[in-house]
Amino acid sequence: MPDVVDIEPADEAAEADDDSAVAVDHPNDPPEWLADATIYEIFVRSFAGERPPTTFEELERRLPYIESLGVDCIWLTPVLQSPTKHGYHITNFFELADDLGTREEFEAFVDAAHDRGMTVMFDLVINHSDREHPFFQMSAADVPEYRDWYVWEERADAFTPNEEPSPRSRGPGESDKRAKRYFNWQRIPNFNFESLAVRSHLLDVVDEWAEVVDGFRCDVAWGVPHGFWKETRERVAADHPDFGWLDETIPHDPDYHDQEFDAHYDTSLYYALRDIGTGDAPATAILDALDDIEHAGFPDTSVHMRYVENHDEDRYIDECGEAELRAAAATTFTLPGAPMIYAGQERGMTEYRGPMAWHDGDTRLTNFHRRLSRARDEHAVLREGRVERVDFVADSEDAVAFARDDGEDRVLVALHFGEGAASVTMGESVDDTDLVTGEDVDTTPVSDGVEVTVDDVLVLRVD
Repeated sequence: MPDVVDIEPADEAAEADDDSAVAVDHPNDPPEWLADATIYEIFVRSFAGERPPTTFEELERRLPYIESLGVDCIWLTPVLQSPTKHGYHITNFFELADDLGTREEFEAFVDAAHDRGMTVMFDLVINHSDREHPFFQMSAADVPEYRDWYVWEERADAFTPNEEPSPRSRGPGESDKRAKRYFNWQRIPNFNFESLAVRSHLLDVVDEWAEVVDGFRCDVAWGVPHGFWKETRERVAADHPDFGWLDETIPHDPDYHDQEFDAHYDTSLYYALRDIGTGDAPATAILDALDDIEHAGFPDTSVHMRYVENHDEDRYIDECGEAELRAAAATTFTLPGAPMIYAGQERGMTEYRGPMAWHDGDTRLTNFHRRLSRARDEHAVLREGRVERVDFVADSEDAVAFARDDGEDRVLVALHFGEGAASVTMGESVDDTDLVTGEDVDTTPVSDGVEVTVDDVLVLRVD
């Protein structure tokens, strides 16, 4: 299990010459604001709607809506200079995109979010640049100062600087120089992290934006060397001890927790929710996914971002259905970790990067997400309690039940992925009030517990 513990003599003990007293610090622990934050991902250039262009000012004008969802942290997709709508192909790491606004307007947005009790997470993209970045152009043209800024290799599936589909003809003794990239990402060549100039440049990038925001969501974290992440975390922590780090590591890997990242994409739960929603797995796959995470070796204090969709994935409602989405969203809010809503998920959107559905969104579904967020905020057991398997009987494989227990409070959670309702019998006596809706529900005592009818989610306190 990759973790770090600092043990030193306590100051008082040192003065008293008492070696039995020590001070224990956990530098690998997440900042308090991230430990159970509700995260809201915004695909920036689609958020203002169909016609108005998204700017930092327009984002700021919509903060009351975001706040109404019970959001603690806003994750913005990249906002730097880029020729693409999504922003992950960056041409200048120190300048904000012209169409979004000025540095002052961006900082005003961050300040306004802070005023409403929300933090802001910046999408840090440092595995690669766009091929139109001047550094890559000069590297491709063999300018000595930039020759080793990118990874050049002889591979048939790599691409040439001008993306010719076949190897270029070269003179005798010369080989075809091709820039390394991942998958079919032809326009974003990988930085060479063995170059000290590259590392120095990217550390400057980290310094630049760590002064403005509260945390980084790190794109393609798995492509960047562990040593560089350790260096950046230590560097930022010196001036910003409460800074947060979220990795995009697929599948998630506990090695990235060791003095690198506080929070991790929970791909185990994500894939389980997809399989449940499409009917390829029973609802108990949720609990199996949690077991997989525990066995992988993450420390108990690590944060897992629970999500059902993001800007890289098809919309869950489109692939699985609305009833399934309600149960999947409820899963993310009734498990420990940091639940994430991808903007539009709560509006019933089917386009994964389309304009935000303001006038034609599903407000009932939006209010359902609000209720989930409010229940999580009001009941600490949903944020902090351990997950326990419980005995239950259901009339459908699309239903599952489990307990959350923090030592002071204990609740039973029942979920149903599917149309209509499921009957679930659980072996403990419960109060009749659903903590999500605040309304009383019908509970039928039976010989071995209580029987309830579940549409999507019920959270009931154990008597």
